Amino acid sequence: MESHKQLAEKREELLEFFEVTDLLNEIFDSAIIGYVERAGGARFVLYDEEKFFEWFGAEPLPQKKLILFLTKASRSEIGDTHLIATGFDGAIIGYAKMHEGESIVIYDSEKCIKILSDDSEESIRLENKDMTEEELQDEIYSSASDCFYFNTIDAYVGEKTPGFATILKEDFC
Repeated sequence: MESHKQLAEKREELLEFFEVTDLLNEIFDSAIIGYVERAGGARFVLYDEEKFFEWFGAEPLPQKKLILFLTKASRSEIGDTHLIATGFDGAIIGYAKMHEGESIVIYDSEKCIKILSDDSEESIRLENKDMTEEELQDEIYSSASDCFYFNTIDAYVGEKTPGFATILKEDFC
């Protein structure tokens, strides 16, 4: 269970990210997982649907455009009805219903960057043989992060474009 101080810090991070105060409800703070980014700069507060259901005995209804409720699910549980980002199956954390009723796949951003880092590590090492190990690690992460934010999050492929979550709860994934 998170302390009041941890919840307050998490709330402040989200407030800074969204720059608005009416999206968050103190009653639901401990159900916040993090936030989601999608193409075009769309941002959403991400809540744990299971925790919401546990408290209120009902599924949440997305009433605000900038809130998502995550249903944890693996790639095999999601099936072929959603748009999947190629190569990132290991980063899927579930899906969430949009306010229009469509659901989208949600990925863990850090896991996506790790996948890209692993994929590019060998070639970066070969191109930069004179770098120290620390410099190489920085270059690998920086390259993967740039690729992720430019080529993945910014790629709009229709209404079912996936969302990429920054997870604020250490014990969530």
